[in-house]
Amino acid sequence: MADISFDTKKAFALTVGIGARPAKDDQRADNEAMAVTALDAERVYGELKGRLRIEEDNLGGLHGESAKKDDVVAALDLLVKNTNKPDAETEMVIIYFSGHGQLENGNYYLVCYDTTDKDMARTAIPGSVFVEKLQAIKSEKVLVFLDCCHSGGFATSADVPMNERDKNEFLGKPNRVIISASHAKEYSYASTPLSIFTYALVEGLAGKFFEDGDKEVTLFNLAMYLRERVYPLSEHTQRPQLNIVKNAATTDFSIIRYPKGKPKDAIFTSEFILKDGSGKGIEDKPVERDEEYRQQFNWIMTITGNNNVGVQAVNSTVSVNTGTINNYYTTVQPDATRPYNLIITQALVKAIAPYYPDAQSFLEDNAENEEWYANEDLRAQGTKHIVNGYVGDIGILLGRLMGIGETESPAQKKEYIKMCIIIAQSTLKLLCFSLIADLYKQRNEKEFALSSEQRGQLETFFTHKNETGMSIEKYRSLFESMHRVYKDQELVFPITELDSFSECLAPENTFSIACVKLNEIATMNDTLRNTLDTCNTAEISIAYLLAPLGFLAAYKMASVKSINYENLLNESNRYLHSYTSLSGRNLLNYVKEPVNADAVLLYKDNYVAGFHNGVNLFPFAIDNSELNSDQEDLDRNNNAVMICYYNAAREDKPSPDEDATRAMKFFFPKDSSVRTIYYSNIITTGKINTLVNTPSSRKKLKVDNAFIKLDEVRDLLLGVK
Repeated sequence: MADISFDTKKAFALTVGIGARPAKDDQRADNEAMAVTALDAERVYGELKGRLRIEEDNLGGLHGESAKKDDVVAALDLLVKNTNKPDAETEMVIIYFSGHGQLENGNYYLVCYDTTDKDMARTAIPGSVFVEKLQAIKSEKVLVFLDCCHSGGFATSADVPMNERDKNEFLGKPNRVIISASHAKEYSYASTPLSIFTYALVEGLAGKFFEDGDKEVTLFNLAMYLRERVYPLSEHTQRPQLNIVKNAATTDFSIIRYPKGKPKDAIFTSEFILKDGSGKGIEDKPVERDEEYRQQFNWIMTITGNNNVGVQAVNSTVSVNTGTINNYYTTVQPDATRPYNLIITQALVKAIAPYYPDAQSFLEDNAENEEWYANEDLRAQGTKHIVNGYVGDIGILLGRLMGIGETESPAQKKEYIKMCIIIAQSTLKLLCFSLIADLYKQRNEKEFALSSEQRGQLETFFTHKNETGMSIEKYRSLFESMHRVYKDQELVFPITELDSFSECLAPENTFSIACVKLNEIATMNDTLRNTLDTCNTAEISIAYLLAPLGFLAAYKMASVKSINYENLLNESNRYLHSYTSLSGRNLLNYVKEPVNADAVLLYKDNYVAGFHNGVNLFPFAIDNSELNSDQEDLDRNNNAVMICYYNAAREDKPSPDEDATRAMKFFFPKDSSVRTIYYSNIITTGKINTLVNTPSSRKKLKVDNAFIKLDEVRDLLLGVK
């Protein structure tokens, strides 16, 4: 006997199966194959009553002719009424719908027995009406099964039924789930005497997929079974979809438990034969485990634990709630009709608008066009604001990503994934560098101690030898650790907005989840990694990583080339700074205080007002012109700023022909190259005047300074003597 995981007296269910609509007036009769939808609903009704033991008074069934629009709406209203009673305390509501799903003019409709195709808006149930009923249901858990064509479109249509408010109201609540039989672009497979999806659902509820030790049918393993069972049975034409909003605290809740393991009772009678539309028997193909699809869900389990699984929606939506970016996490199903980078553009323009006036003006100019991002020309304008807005190399890298275009070829997919990983690493590096460099400055002024964990994170950062740098997850962890130092020691953040960033570092927050997901993508083998599915996941992850960092649009980066001290007659002392911004502009400014001539400066507002409150990223970020002794190469690039980031330390002798015992790896985000620099200890080989005035020696001297400063920062922060 099965254990029911909810009080059956506090559970309600409704099954709707439309059947085949008859001909009337100028409405043609449905194909006879549609008759199976009524049989589907009848079978699920029996499973809910018998296997799940939902009491008959709480169980509604509208099958065939009884499934008219008004009757279905009335049944939904009754569910709302029953669950809204003061003493209801409803634990579970299950709704099953089998019938036509129709996409028309961007709207999704559930077709009823009396629906006419020529008057869909009046005679069918608009998705928006259906979701209003779902929103009004008060229950601990609401589980909706949609076995109809294009049913993935119900939960993902850009306009209806779920606009952003609806998503937050329904899917945004804990344990609100929609499992759809197919992707928005797919048909549900016609078969008899049950549809393939319902056939798999009955099997799943009966524990057909159990392996040794399995005893429980939960939301997650049922959804995965439906996906992996239906896809091969349908000759790879139908992919069930699990639709859940992340950060809604949805759990991997139990539906039914079998204490003795897999039931031995037959699920179907010996006379039951699954047949296709032509009457030919369907071969009972084994489940095809979809590792790539599972990757989109399993990583959540590592964060929240098996008993509290938050699963992201896997849809074809193009809508992202950027106003409250951390309310939920949504990935998108591959859709060749959706322009690439649409999600990123929509999310990031809104994210930087409060900090970047050009983006704010752009949104105001298009305020009446909520879907401006769907217009190719406007999307291009939005992309330009993102590239120009995000600080330094982040904007440059985003420009490279968006320049890849549609990811149709294997090479494009590979490049798109590579760029997403580089953007994630470079962004996290920049945050870490700013905190560590400024922590060194403040440690010179204030005594404080680091915890053993914080010391360990820093020691790994200074000594690791992986030339590609640390993993995304390690940079995220280092960033979190350094952020905690500032909060614990009540230090002033060099990037002031980070003071209120603690919530984003919580494991369940979309920022942290996006980092974890991108880290997983970075470690995939090429077969799993370079796919359209992974490109979609990477795109939405980058959007959720960068959106909370929209304030970086208020910051700039510059390479300080030189400083001249001037003390003119009857004038106060002043310094002439020659610097180059990452936009390529060479500028001069008089200031009262100097900065290091080799500094890569991260500052807010304009250079004059912001440089002395900015953070000097040297030696973690260095301008290529300070490392490169190849003057021809510098001339080719017009001496443009090309920032490189510290990647790794290497203590061994680099090569037989190098007269050096230490080396460091630096990464160039602009062209994704890695370069080794060597410590030469050149100061011991000649007089300082000669070294400074000889170009090649001067370069080596500056490179040595990077090693020396790195040691100083490490020694001070770690207490190394």
